[in-house]
Amino acid sequence: MQLRISSAQTPLDPLETTVGFHKSEGDHEQPDVTRGPERTFRHGGWRRRRSAVYDALCRCCVPPARLTRFAGCGDNCWILRSIKEPSRFRLSCDKCRDRWCIPCQVEKRYRLCKNIRSTPLPTPLRFLTLTLRSNSDDLSDQIKRIYRAFRRLRQRPQIKNAVRGGVFFLEITLNRDTHQWHPHLHVLFSGKYLPVELVRKHWHRITGDSFIVDVRAVANKDVAAAYVTKYVSKQIPSHVFFDPDALDECIMALRGVRQFQTFGTWKKFNLAADDYIADEWENVGRLELFLARRSRGDLDADAVLRAIRQTTPVGSDDG
Repeated sequence: MQLRISSAQTPLDPLETTVGFHKSEGDHEQPDVTRGPERTFRHGGWRRRRSAVYDALCRCCVPPARLTRFAGCGDNCWILRSIKEPSRFRLSCDKCRDRWCIPCQVEKRYRLCKNIRSTPLPTPLRFLTLTLRSNSDDLSDQIKRIYRAFRRLRQRPQIKNAVRGGVFFLEITLNRDTHQWHPHLHVLFSGKYLPVELVRKHWHRITGDSFIVDVRAVANKDVAAAYVTKYVSKQIPSHVFFDPDALDECIMALRGVRQFQTFGTWKKFNLAADDYIADEWENVGRLELFLARRSRGDLDADAVLRAIRQTTPVGSDDG
């Protein structure tokens, strides 16, 4: 593909830009989270959910700087081409890295999966799932409870001897009928054989009422990476985005909570590290210009944008 490169030299890591504002009902102003082709390109797949999250962040009184970063995610966007592999492209743009921004979380998921495949993790690998019995307690209390119980579980001598280190992920579901929260932990770990009955016994003794657990072997790192892909950015079910009370409770309950974290011997592994090296990529122009060229029928621009789309999916905006 003969790609025409702009002669203007521009930085690979652009400066933060001023976020546009629009008047909303009432006396306050708020960023427009859908304005502009750059935001549409990055966030078009979850536009309705993004607006719902922004409204919830406002209701939860998060700092104005966080709101500005969230609203401006995707701005000041440039397309980079790999010097070593000219058919590969990526975007460089302002990123909020907010836990409620799906594209930012998808990028984190890809980094984790790639690092799990490339990191010399101890073997054998196993999966562990821990659940709490459904109840009507506040979500914040349930999250604190399952984290405390997991720490206590790892301190039991029989468990500690088998679970040497790993990474855990928090997933939260909400029962539509009972409106009860159901947090559970998914753990990828290395160590010795761990009988499910042993885990069930200790988990029930620690929690007092919960005994549904699961332990299974992992065939290889690809399976482990697929496991991470499934859970690391799977924070809440889609219907919670359109339940304002539930979404607000979720945002408040997860303040300061790490939803994935390494423990034990795996603490030395930086599984969230980004392997981006500026010297390996060259700037080929602003995203906005490529979008304009595609609208005029430029096939090269269309091919570049399609290549980027294949590496940055965000899913459908369902309800």
